[in-house]
Amino acid sequence: MVKKLIVLLIVVITLVSAFFAFRYLKSEAELAKDPIVSVPLDAAVIIESNDLGKSWFRISETNLVYSSLLSVDEVQHFDKALKEVDSLLGSNPETSSLFSQKSSVVSLHSGDGKVQYFVSTSCSEETYHSLRNMIKTNYGAKEIATNLDQIEGDGSAFYLAYHSPFVMFSSDDKLIKSSISYREEGKSLLNDTNFVQLRKSTSSNLGLSIYINGTRLGAMMTPYLRKEILESWSSGKLLPTWMALDVNEKSNTIIINGLSSNDASNNWFKNISQQEAQNSKSLVLLPTDLLSLKRFSVADASAFLNGYDTYHLEEIAKSCDCEPKSTFANWITGEVISIEFGNEASKDNAYFIGCEGTPNMIGVLSAFGVSDTLYKQVYGAELYEIENKNFLSLMGLNDTTSSPLYFARMHDYAVISTLKGMSKLAYQYKASQSSIPNNRFINFAKQLMANYSSVDVYFAWNSLVENAENLFKEEYKQSLEKIKTDVSDLNGLIWQGSQTKDKLVYHSLAINTNQANEQKGAIQKLWSFNLQYDIIMTPQVVKNHQTGTNEIALQDKSNNLVILSATGKHKWSKPINEPIIGEIKQVDVFQNGKYQMLFSTATKIHLLDINGNEVTGFPIKLPAQATNEVVVFDYENNGNYRLLINTIEKKLLNYNKEGKPVDGWIVNTTDQIVLNKVERFVVGGMDYIALNDISGKVYLFNRKGEPRELVPSKINTLEKQNIYLQVGPSLGTTKYIYKDSTGKIVEMSLTGETKLFLLDSTMHSYNHVVADLENDKLSDYVVSFGNKLSVYGPDKKLFFSEIFDFDIYDNFQVIGDPNKYTLISNEKDQMIHLYTYQFKPVPDFPLQGSKMSCTGDLNKDGKMELITIVKGKEIVCYSIDLLFGI
Repeated sequence: MVKKLIVLLIVVITLVSAFFAFRYLKSEAELAKDPIVSVPLDAAVIIESNDLGKSWFRISETNLVYSSLLSVDEVQHFDKALKEVDSLLGSNPETSSLFSQKSSVVSLHSGDGKVQYFVSTSCSEETYHSLRNMIKTNYGAKEIATNLDQIEGDGSAFYLAYHSPFVMFSSDDKLIKSSISYREEGKSLLNDTNFVQLRKSTSSNLGLSIYINGTRLGAMMTPYLRKEILESWSSGKLLPTWMALDVNEKSNTIIINGLSSNDASNNWFKNISQQEAQNSKSLVLLPTDLLSLKRFSVADASAFLNGYDTYHLEEIAKSCDCEPKSTFANWITGEVISIEFGNEASKDNAYFIGCEGTPNMIGVLSAFGVSDTLYKQVYGAELYEIENKNFLSLMGLNDTTSSPLYFARMHDYAVISTLKGMSKLAYQYKASQSSIPNNRFINFAKQLMANYSSVDVYFAWNSLVENAENLFKEEYKQSLEKIKTDVSDLNGLIWQGSQTKDKLVYHSLAINTNQANEQKGAIQKLWSFNLQYDIIMTPQVVKNHQTGTNEIALQDKSNNLVILSATGKHKWSKPINEPIIGEIKQVDVFQNGKYQMLFSTATKIHLLDINGNEVTGFPIKLPAQATNEVVVFDYENNGNYRLLINTIEKKLLNYNKEGKPVDGWIVNTTDQIVLNKVERFVVGGMDYIALNDISGKVYLFNRKGEPRELVPSKINTLEKQNIYLQVGPSLGTTKYIYKDSTGKIVEMSLTGETKLFLLDSTMHSYNHVVADLENDKLSDYVVSFGNKLSVYGPDKKLFFSEIFDFDIYDNFQVIGDPNKYTLISNEKDQMIHLYTYQFKPVPDFPLQGSKMSCTGDLNKDGKMELITIVKGKEIVCYSIDLLFGI
């Protein structure tokens, strides 16, 4: 009987467990549903992300293009609103991850004469109710239907609803109702095979994709655009039915690329479908003051010419006594380009028509209205006046200038422009024979675009806004003009198109800032920022877990801790009341991927979260003044941190991550105070906590604070804080390295053996740094004597020496990890020199800066940034591209 009861109990437990496991798996499967199925079918634009919160923070805090756009009031208001929403969601553990680490969608729609938005992501019903209660508390809400609330915001309403498993926000309740209705009918965008095919192609470094429906976007823009533009748009001439684009970014650029259908009927898309992608050979012709460019690849001249309806065709045929298109098809090669160049006060147009292989172009064009009499020679170019410019229409070129046009042959191109334009182009062409000119477009294109394309379009920023003004209704032009004025440091926009093997269109579009394009060379000044007070702490690169990138921490003379974003924007300041001692460390005390900043002052140990708030249990008020910086040890790499610091009472204190003294720790007293930071190493599977006091005595403790070994020798140096610990495989090979009072370098092992040597007998008083330059666990010696810098390898042999035109003193340091750079500073002139670990000079240095410098990859884009302080108050950030392996 007992056995039967036990068997019955086991069966019941198994069935109950299976039931709950089934319910759990069903719930998880429900939450994993794709939120794209909830998007109303009339979406014009859809933004999809697998981690919307992180993607947004990365762009908003690390990208210089977005930083520039913050000058626009509307963008600033939008940014502030999103950050307020994030702050609100983050205040509740139930809602803090609503838009993190899972798929979310934002869609834009046309409705009631304006743009309406719809947002959707999956969550449990419990999370939805937490969110709903939080919104009710902060904003107030009115239930207008089951699980549908109306919330009143700043002068406008938005709507919140839940339809399992999706929570939905919208500016229009009709969008939410249609979403629910479509789902109940089993309809979604996943029924659109073209959309699904394009969606599969997306892949972004931000996890952020954009889908655009060309026709619906036109309808959404109806309130803003001129009538004739809308008519062209609605007929399918402007954009294809669907575009699927990835959003990627670099520090100074936003890049959007992806695929679309090829059903738009404008000349750009025609050219993409008809003309093979080719490399442009026109770079030597492009002026430095380029305002716009439109380039068409011409692989099949007949198809290219037949793509244009020419109103003057009969008149041109009569004039040349020929069939114009077939005649032109015989000599056009490569590409046809139209450009605008100059400045706002004085602009010129020019046209470049490829003519490689046709030796006598004047003989060809004389039948089409080009004089065969030489007008004049300018900088080696022979100019001929164009008496009738109608032939330009054969190639879709519409010249509206009233000034006479001239023709010249340059670099296998028929070049056409005004006299002033031809003079500028001819001068530059002559100057470019030795090198390609440096201009924004060339730098922009070389960095970001493919070498082969069917269509290229470029607009400098001001020119882009001016052309956009021609699209919008009169009442919006003033707003666009204000945007042009407010946003001054954008370079412009470039778009490139070509056809794939599947007959789809590949798009690549980029917009970037001027900072990186107006500078020659490998080094680019990304940004600078001025503080009110002098900076007293070398800047540090610290992690930002929200963006997956880095930011900058420093302290000013008023003891404010200041945090700057990767784009040099001030994020927050916090008064610390005392100077920070040593470096800021980062820890993850809650083991949830969120980092805190740990540092100490003379009286306290601080632990701040990403917003500058003290973590519970901190700051720790020390029982006596600290004499060195706090260090953090994680013995088992499990987040069980130990915080160690010495005090003026000669005691070594140990705290846990809750800010409490560690139980069982033996508080040791040293003979003298300790100035250098406590260090930890492992030899033979055992931990050693090592420190040395100002008398030179060395102490070795275990994890409990118990003495491990007695070190028989003392460190004998006057440079108490220039002592280097080199860890070896045993105590006998682990040694302290320092300089004694006679100028000799001493290597003192922890078993007491010492070795002394002179690097250079001619140096009687020198400054030195011991560093592992090549990450080989061996010591190198960087030495300054007067105006000379010398570097000695582990074998103590000289392998580099350089003479400077200033005395170096101790104004040099080794920075960077794992890639080491040696920085030498002329503090008087505020100029810095930079060398790689192989002591090759980094190109373009010296630059403005000081010894107070650090390096790091701020944007996690594979480029190194150098952050330095200039004249006390200015923080300058340089990007050093392609130098990691030097």
